[in-house]
Amino acid sequence: MVERVRATGDYDGALYSASGTVAAAVRIWCGEITSAFVFTGYGDHHAGSNFFGGGCYFNGAAIAIHELRDKFGVARFAIIDTDAHHGDGTWELFESDLDVLYVCFCSHASSDQNNDVNIHVPVPIHDSGYFALVKGALDNLVRHFEPEIIFWNWGYDGTVGEYGDMGLSPEVHMRIAMELKKLARDVCSGRLIVILCGGSRRDFARSLIPQIIQVLVEE
Repeated sequence: MVERVRATGDYDGALYSASGTVAAAVRIWCGEITSAFVFTGYGDHHAGSNFFGGGCYFNGAAIAIHELRDKFGVARFAIIDTDAHHGDGTWELFESDLDVLYVCFCSHASSDQNNDVNIHVPVPIHDSGYFALVKGALDNLVRHFEPEIIFWNWGYDGTVGEYGDMGLSPEVHMRIAMELKKLARDVCSGRLIVILCGGSRRDFARSLIPQIIQVLVEE
């Protein structure tokens, strides 16, 4: 698979994207920082054990989890995926892993496989309905699971006017960021990694990315 990625011509960008997530996870676990925003060039949730696509080549969150397990003995992890599309790669990688909770919010049919949970999002949906789905899962699933670190696969592609338009406004992303930061503070000493996973409009990127980072740094 690595050789197939190399042949695409996007290998360097894909490698930097994944290694950014790994570096963030290691620095957080070593106590250098509390949380991080990983400004990827390529996403990760469509990359599985032997397949990739949709602008994703290597699954940075999965590689980071392997590193934290192997080097530091970290036991429990949660991945929250609010990209508009189903994270088939992450799903495949962790479908038999009972120590990783993967919660995906998308229009894909609802299903569960061990700790892989897919929460169906009816499209179109308003901010209030979407936020209620996310908050319900954070309170009822993630908080109960008690992860030691949380990864957030964040895509703004579900925003109105984007390629995965679900009917969401730009403002809902900040509400989710604040809710996730609060949850991380409550359950895992604030350890939260935000991975840029989807979205194409530069006006949204220029507006939303600094706001997400501001949420992370504010006390």
